[in-house]
Amino acid sequence: EHLGLLQYFDIVAGSLLDGSRDKKELVIEYLLKEIEAAGLDCSKSIMIGDRNFDIEGAKVCGLDNMGVTFGYGDREELQKAGAMYIVDSAQEMTECILNPS
Repeated sequence: EHLGLLQYFDIVAGSLLDGSRDKKELVIEYLLKEIEAAGLDCSKSIMIGDRNFDIEGAKVCGLDNMGVTFGYGDREELQKAGAMYIVDSAQEMTECILNPS
């Protein structure tokens, strides 16, 4: 909200300041429920993240996942977490989503 990005999202989910929803899989589960409650189909959803927590949370929730190396984590961390895809740029991310191999 502070950066003016909220207008670009229909649903925002994250951990809460009271310490609840503190694990990535809880955030993902909440988000998937919100998506379904909005009447949207999340069967083709993919979790895109830059840390092992993102990949591990996606796996717990049964989502396809993609690690990106242009964030806080690195390729080794994403590989160890078992990322299905690892990309090095936003362009590569887009290409991978449109043409998964």
